[in-house]
Amino acid sequence: LDKGRDSNRMTMRGCQLLGMPFQLGQMRDVTYLDLECNLLETLSEDLGNMVSLTEMKVSFNQLESLPQSLKNLTNLTILESRYNFIKLFPECCVDLPLKTLLLDSNELQAIPASVARLTGLRTLSIANNILRNIADEVPMGLTNLTRLTMQQNELLSLPETVLYMTSLTHVDLSFNHLFQLPHGFSQLTKVESLYLAYNDMETSSLVLDTMYDLVDLRLTSNRLKGIPHTFARLSQLSVLHIGGNDFKVEAQHHYLKTWEIVQKWLKFNLEAWAAAEAHKNTTGPFRRKGGK
Repeated sequence: LDKGRDSNRMTMRGCQLLGMPFQLGQMRDVTYLDLECNLLETLSEDLGNMVSLTEMKVSFNQLESLPQSLKNLTNLTILESRYNFIKLFPECCVDLPLKTLLLDSNELQAIPASVARLTGLRTLSIANNILRNIADEVPMGLTNLTRLTMQQNELLSLPETVLYMTSLTHVDLSFNHLFQLPHGFSQLTKVESLYLAYNDMETSSLVLDTMYDLVDLRLTSNRLKGIPHTFARLSQLSVLHIGGNDFKVEAQHHYLKTWEIVQKWLKFNLEAWAAAEAHKNTTGPFRRKGGK
């Protein structure tokens, strides 16, 4: 404790703590606090006295909630509380100047409208929860968010307001139950990596034609019957995962990982599918001889 007080960095990681040492509440000058990998079930309200904190890590504990006094930590920009048992989004955080918020592997079921107040947030990760609902207001406030990770949840859909999140560059929605993207999703033109693997997406729902900066697209194990012709416009695409869908892809093409290979594969297959479709239209069972 004395060492941490002197350096303004307090690390008590993996100390088998059952409770938060009361001395921490007296350390108003400490800027960094790491309580990860302990046995903490609660955090004292005295934590709110550590008003100089800019970064706090409390992951890998047994927390079911965070203390309301966290709202006093008006310098806090990074909060990590992964691998706990938090069921409700911590409302004590929504008025903090957070730039990074990591809540992976908890028991969250919803993202409430109040989260829209985190207007300075750059990174939000809520993977491996049981999310089913995202309030419509949330994307309208998170316009500065660049990284969004919500893989392995129970999402059936995204709010239409997601198109307000125009700063996004990385989106991971893998391992959900999504069958379509919101109207206007392709307006998120800064997105460089989009992970949609292990969902229920169909070909017609992949409207990505104006996402010109897209480099990494992962579509493994959906319900695709082919690739949309608009993929021809994704000229920067350098990584494409496409195996495990409802159309035949040779094993060596399940995971395409260079720009040259991806663009060659897209060109060949789009041309082949277009030719097959044209042939089907000219040889249909009701088409008369001579094309009349």
